[in-house]
Order: sequence, then structure tokens, then C-alpha cells
Amino acid sequence: MIEKTAWDVRKYPEKFAAYCILCNFAAVFQNCINSMETKYIHRELSAVIEEAYRYFSVITVTGPRQSGKTTLLRNLFSHLPYYSLENLDVRSFAENDPVAFLNQHTEGMILDEVHNAPNLLSYIQGMVDNDADRRFILSGSSQFAMLKKVTQSLAGRTAVFELLPLSYSEIREQVTDTPLDNLLFNGFYPAIYSGRNIPKFLYPAYMKTYLDKDVRDLLQIKDMMQFHTFIRLCAGRIGSLFKASELANEIGVSSHTVTAWLSVLQASYIVFLFREHTQTAD
Repeated sequence: MIEKTAWDVRKYPEKFAAYCILCNFAAVFQNCINSMETKYIHRELSAVIEEAYRYFSVITVTGPRQSGKTTLLRNLFSHLPYYSLENLDVRSFAENDPVAFLNQHTEGMILDEVHNAPNLLSYIQGMVDNDADRRFILSGSSQFAMLKKVTQSLAGRTAVFELLPLSYSEIREQVTDTPLDNLLFNGFYPAIYSGRNIPKFLYPAYMKTYLDKDVRDLLQIKDMMQFHTFIRLCAGRIGSLFKASELANEIGVSSHTVTAWLSVLQASYIVFLFREHTQTAD
């Protein structure tokens, strides 16, 4: 067998070389995957969620898309099975037979993007009322839709948390030599600091795949170019007073439309509004 192998190598040296290259590539690729899997960034919210898990049958986590909700929950509750309701097959099963779906695991489960199957919440309410030991971990990225449905069906049964992108303290050890201006410009999404993406690719893709999707789900916008112009104008007014009428005139839409669009950006955690405070004399 050894002689035949040696003969094959001598006869087809280029194939053997290609085979070695592929083997080395596979090994390097696997090492990269392993390093990515182990590069978990600890979140400060973890301890609070773990404490609440002892007292609540349901844990609900909201926050922007790509803020690390799924990674956090799968890391904290690795003993529970995970289901994403973005998956059409999973969603179909959950909607067509919610009792069978939820009873797959008596200990409970993690349900990601649960706002896609809001009827599940009423069934979860009944199950945790009958069995306080069952645990359901819920997450979702649509702030308005998620919180409205959760508060209606699971009031008093769930602890609700909001996970935003990374804080400076969570990545301080990784960015000791990075100027603060660069950090603020790059943003704090976990994918950037876990090595899975870079800002120049992350944000255009984020806009296209997530923000546009949320907009289409919440509003019937016929001209997306106008909406993108609105986003750019908002970006140019960071730290300034917000006046819907000014933006409306520049874009060519009504003030009511601008206000509605702004609500979508708030729901998607893209824009935060601070109310103006006036100091009164004593």
C-alpha cells in the first residue's frame, strides 16, 4: 500500500500538491472557525439576566438587530433548545400547531424573533401559569411590535431587558490603542469587535437588509429614495434640534410623513430623541 501511494505521488505530483494545499486550507479554515466561536465578548447585562431567570418564567430581550441578543442568550442558556422564528419552516410549525411546537421540550426553549409569531405568547402564558418551572427565553428586534405584544400577553410573568450594542467598558481591553474618535466613528456593533465584519461592509449591508426590511414591515413607503434622503438628513443633524417641517420641505413630503418615518427609526434603534430641557431660576 505504501509503495502504491509513493508510486501515485511520483506519477501525479501536481495532484498530490493540490491535495496538500486543500488539506492545509481546510485546517487553517477550521482554526479560523474555532477562533471565531471562542471569541465571545462578555456582556454586562449577563449577570442581571441570570438573576432574573431565577424569579421569572419568561425572559424577554429586545434591542437593535445585530446587537448580540442571540449570541448572548445562547451563551447564557445553552441548556435550552434554540428556535428562530425567522425560519419559515419553524414559523409555520409554530403558527399551525403552537401547542405541539411549545411542548417539544418540557424544560422550555429560546425563541428568537418571536414577534413573527405573536400568537405564541398567549400559549406561553398558559403554560408557565400551569408549570412555573418551565422557562421561555424570548428575543426580538422590533421594539414597538415586540413590547406591545409582550406586555399584553405576559404582563407580570416576564422580565424585559434591552440589549444595545457594546459599551466602551465591554471592549476596553481590545481597544486600548484606538483613539476615541475612531471608536465613535466605527460604532460598537459586536460583529466589528468579534472579527466577523468591518464597518465599511457592515453598515451598508445593515441599511439594506435590516432597516429597509423594518421600514417595509411598518410603513408602506412607495419611494424608498425619499426615505434614504431623510436618513442622510437626520445624520447631518446629530446634536441639533429636530424640526419635522424643515426636513419635510427639503425632502418634499408632509410633516406627518416625517414624523411617521422618525418613529420607524426609533423603533429600529437607529435614532434616539432627547427632549429639550430648560433650566428655571429658583
